[in-house]
Amino acid sequence: MDKAAIDSGESLKNETAIEVKNFITATMASFPWRIDVTDWMGNHYFLGQGQQHWRGTTMKLTLKTERVGRLLLGMRAMKFLDAYVEGEVDIDGNVYLASEIRNYAKLDMTKWEIFSQSFSNLTFQNVSRAKANVKSHYDIPQRSIEYLSR
Repeated sequence: MDKAAIDSGESLKNETAIEVKNFITATMASFPWRIDVTDWMGNHYFLGQGQQHWRGTTMKLTLKTERVGRLLLGMRAMKFLDAYVEGEVDIDGNVYLASEIRNYAKLDMTKWEIFSQSFSNLTFQNVSRAKANVKSHYDIPQRSIEYLSR
């Protein structure tokens, strides 16, 4: 690959990083506590208003890939959680704050965006697919448990 192509790819990754920062900073502007974010380009910034939480520490969010940033921009929460399970996102520190995000996140979605998200979830998620997802994520083979119990 030539240098111009590499520079172009890095430029696009940086543009995505800037879009993600602007989006989640605006979305989390009213969040009372602090979340430390580091993205795949090495940028470090803070979300929220920085008030002290009863837990005493901040939440640290590391977005390891541009794909994860695009998932945030597309408001693809379930895919974002899958990316966490796959190791593309690290969440450390005060994880209690994660449960408060939906109470403060300002997501201005049009009716079409809400319909589109709901439709895609209803269309592609059914009981058998949900069972398969749970099984693949959480079932641990009995032989593994026996081995670890030794």
